[in-house]
Amino acid sequence: MDSMTKDLVDAIAKLAIPIALIWIGFLITTRIEKQKSELARSSEFKVKWADNFYDKCQEFTFATDRYMSILFFITEQEKECDRITALKSELTDERYKLNMSISELILAIDRMSLFAIKTGADVKKSAEKIPTYFEKMMTTGTGTYDELIALQHIFNKNVKAAHAEMLEIGPM
Repeated sequence: MDSMTKDLVDAIAKLAIPIALIWIGFLITTRIEKQKSELARSSEFKVKWADNFYDKCQEFTFATDRYMSILFFITEQEKECDRITALKSELTDERYKLNMSISELILAIDRMSLFAIKTGADVKKSAEKIPTYFEKMMTTGTGTYDELIALQHIFNKNVKAAHAEMLEIGPM
């Protein structure tokens, strides 16, 4: 091999190694960026799903608060007059509508707790106890508002755990 061929081979080798390293770096960077993008989309989905779950749980809490207020007024109002009777009738109608809304929210919460594998069932169970307790209070006249608030507290505690699980941030 003559000296000119050897110089040419050396020049090609000196050029080929940096080009190969640049190409390998490009491939690695492209793969990393693709994985980051997929991770971001997955994370964005989890955050959006967890936020929607939390919103439904908040709606449920507001609906049960309203139901509790109506129940308190209907059962505690001793004085009867035409205005009170009319108001009780309106509130009873609203209570029936809230029954439907609460049932729909429990179904939505159950469906949305799908990604809280460990704690999702606890959310549904604690949510279902609240309207059951409302029914008990209406049919038997037994129960206290303090017990209802305790049931709501258990529900909210379970929601917090499920929300954290969905976001993969561990117990709070």
